Amino acid sequence: MVEAECGVYAHEKGRRRPLVVDLEVQVGSSVRAGSDELAETVDYDSLVSHVRTVAAGEHLHLIETFAEKVCEAVLTDARILSVRLRVEKPGAVPGAACSGVELERTR
Repeated sequence: MVEAECGVYAHEKGRRRPLVVDLEVQVGSSVRAGSDELAETVDYDSLVSHVRTVAAGEHLHLIETFAEKVCEAVLTDARILSVRLRVEKPGAVPGAACSGVELERTR
C-alpha cells in the first residue's frame, strides 16, 4: 500500500489517500530463477521503488494513469517481458469496498 494524490474531485486535491497495489511481472530467460542469487533475478525492492516514485509524484486524476506510469517504469528493466498491475482505491465509491483497475502491458 502506498499513499498518493489521486482523484478528480475537489476534496481529493492536495490530499494523499491509500492505494493498494498488486504487481506481477513475467521475466525472460536471462533471469536465472534457480540460481538463488538476487543478482541473477529481478529485485522486488526496485519494483516497489517504481511504485513509490510514481506515488510521490504529481497529483493524478485517475488510478488508470497511476497504473500506466508504474507499468512504464517497470518495463524499463529489459529482463521484464510483461507486467500485470492492479491498483485499488479503498473507499473511493460509496457502497463499495474499493474501486480498482488492472492493466497488463507487454514489451
